[in-house]
Amino acid sequence: MPPPAPPPAPRGARPWTQRLAALLDSSIGLPGTSFRLGLDPLLGLIPGIGDALAALLGSALLAEALYRGVPPALLGRLAGNLLLNALLGAIPGLGDLFSAWFKSNTRNYALLNAFLQNHPLPPPSPPSRGLAFGLVGFVVLLAAGCGAIAWLLFRAAARLFS
Repeated sequence: MPPPAPPPAPRGARPWTQRLAALLDSSIGLPGTSFRLGLDPLLGLIPGIGDALAALLGSALLAEALYRGVPPALLGRLAGNLLLNALLGAIPGLGDLFSAWFKSNTRNYALLNAFLQNHPLPPPSPPSRGLAFGLVGFVVLLAAGCGAIAWLLFRAAARLFS
């Protein structure tokens, strides 16, 4: 007997991706307003490592996109959103406000889900997992570098004004 066929890939993004995006971008409501923020801008308040940690968590959506075999143009857009958030998020204070407004993870979830709803994809091949880990590692290292530079600039500015 031939081996059973693999189950079809789910249509749309998997539920955990939506939960992750909400946790990072909109899990906390601000009292008296309709504005919501998540862990991403709060983690950004931790000098040096906060933005790298937020980028690491957000890169799980990028890894899912790689795993699901989305085209390179969409991967570039998802990575661009994540990198823009990490780069501008590394600016003390203003970057955290940007992260709270931009909501890169929610944007990435919406892009990924919309694409997957309309394009059934074949099951991923094993090499795509290695590429996913490599791309995620690159994004995290870049975000960590930006965070370290921002921290050094912040310390230098603090010395100038003290």
